[in-house]
Amino acid sequence: MEMSLALFGPGKDNLTVYAYGVALTSASSPYSGATITARSINATLVSNSVDTKEASVITDTQATLTDQIQNEPSLCVGYGSLGMIYPSSDGTNNQLHFTVVTGSSATIVPITSTTPAAGTVYTFNDYQCWYDTVGIYYVAWTTTTAVTSGGSTTYTDSAVSVQAVNATTAKTMWKNQASVQLTDPDSSSSGSTGLAAGGSSSYNSSTVYLAYFVVTGTGASAVTTISLTSIAVSSTAGTVNTTKSAITTNTASASYAPAGIVSSTYMNGLVISGGTSSSGIYQFYNISNGALGTSAVVSASPSSYTTLSPGQDPNQAVRGWTSGSGCGIAAMFQTSGSLSYVYQTSYPNGTINATITIGTVQVPDSTFTSYSPASFFVDPNGALWFGYTQFDESGSSSTEDNAIQGYLGKLVAQVYSSSNTGNALISLFTLLWIVMGSLWVF
Repeated sequence: MEMSLALFGPGKDNLTVYAYGVALTSASSPYSGATITARSINATLVSNSVDTKEASVITDTQATLTDQIQNEPSLCVGYGSLGMIYPSSDGTNNQLHFTVVTGSSATIVPITSTTPAAGTVYTFNDYQCWYDTVGIYYVAWTTTTAVTSGGSTTYTDSAVSVQAVNATTAKTMWKNQASVQLTDPDSSSSGSTGLAAGGSSSYNSSTVYLAYFVVTGTGASAVTTISLTSIAVSSTAGTVNTTKSAITTNTASASYAPAGIVSSTYMNGLVISGGTSSSGIYQFYNISNGALGTSAVVSASPSSYTTLSPGQDPNQAVRGWTSGSGCGIAAMFQTSGSLSYVYQTSYPNGTINATITIGTVQVPDSTFTSYSPASFFVDPNGALWFGYTQFDESGSSSTEDNAIQGYLGKLVAQVYSSSNTGNALISLFTLLWIVMGSLWVF
């Protein structure tokens, strides 16, 4: 039985949107490949009416990916294309691969080509990707080094890295990846630095930000700090800024984690999960002025929902866009068996404008791992869309992760509009469940 993933994305213009279904070749990893179905949809029809008979469907295309996929891929969408990043192998050593899917074509892009020394193994974790609308996919990941000697193995989180991929040619743009070298004295094999990565803009970013854990000391004396590093990016290289900012330090009474990088025309921020409370709260760190304030806080409703831990869904936990003259943030919260989504807008100074609960959706199975059933994207015309999928809940372990239905609709008609006020948002959210009637079966 194949395991299927699904998400939604923009077309190359505002007339078309896409639903993507990714059918992995077995029910558990490692997978030998995937079949990716791209369904093009009439954006005007799906946003203006209820479509339960799939009248908005334009066409289906299918691409076949033949590659070793060691673990569940992380997905991202571009204008008319889909990106997949996942750990793979060259037959001898672990590698990281990125695949660009356009129509019936699935092009594999090797991100790493490592040849470790004898007794050393590299693994790749926290892998994630996002799309810059200038036509670039960015990929980010953590490299963990395992060295075996004398029958014992020592692990270190050796680097967090970024590479750029041309979305049209499906080739890496930089000769070398941009990496921040780390020294982690922990001997844990988890391989997660809690990495959150993102660009300074949705269009032609000049900077990529990386937020991650830095551990100093060992055992009971170990101290974990969230560190923020910037990388200046161009069409030919990424240059790491040697100056790093310590955002916050975890204590016995307060534990934080990077949740996402958000950007808008007016501000860049790091959203942090956790804290001293067990309720669901995200805090906003303004990268521009270095303030970790309490004014821009995204909270869950009900409060029993909790924020996401690092590595649980790096592309979907927190997303951000320009909204009017400030920033809009969509945040995901979890509880047993379901996920809740909240959308919040704020002014450039961080003051909250409006907070709306989108709703609660089903988790693919009883154990939430690394995949979200919901997706957000902004189309070329600036409309913010929200889509989600339902999964087979028949009780069979071989089918419960299969996506069977998808719903899609506009969440905000125009994120760049200066009239995007709280009242306008509320009216649009009221209409959401009407326009989300469109249904198709994968």
